[in-house]
Amino acid sequence: MALITCPECGKSISDKATACPSCGAPSADTASSSPVASAHRVGAPEEAGTICPFSGHVVPSQAFVCECGAYYGYKGGVLTDQKFVLLLKLLGAFLALLALGYVFEWQLAAILGAAGTIIFGVVFVAFVLPIRIQGKKWWRAM
Repeated sequence: MALITCPECGKSISDKATACPSCGAPSADTASSSPVASAHRVGAPEEAGTICPFSGHVVPSQAFVCECGAYYGYKGGVLTDQKFVLLLKLLGAFLALLALGYVFEWQLAAILGAAGTIIFGVVFVAFVLPIRIQGKKWWRAM
């Protein structure tokens, strides 16, 4: 057994490991040599199914959760595309309210718009964008 470097996170892993225990990236050596891994792609679930990079279980097609509890999606498992669009719309609405408040000198609208823009702006920049940038991939159960 030898240690190799994970191409994804740079940590040392066993050459026998099917996936990195830190980040879950599949090992390039085992992914290409394993007959099971060559039959199923490690990644997004497809028609033929996929293999969980953490446990090696075959996950059926259209399933996004493995028997071991790992799941395919965004980190945290709560950010769906619909929630992302909703947050963008709310941020846009508060920005519009802020602009209307300043243009027409409506103090209440300006205050509500500023408060909403600050709140949703911080949530969006601090929490939503980092999750969205990391993208969909296999995550360990939390």
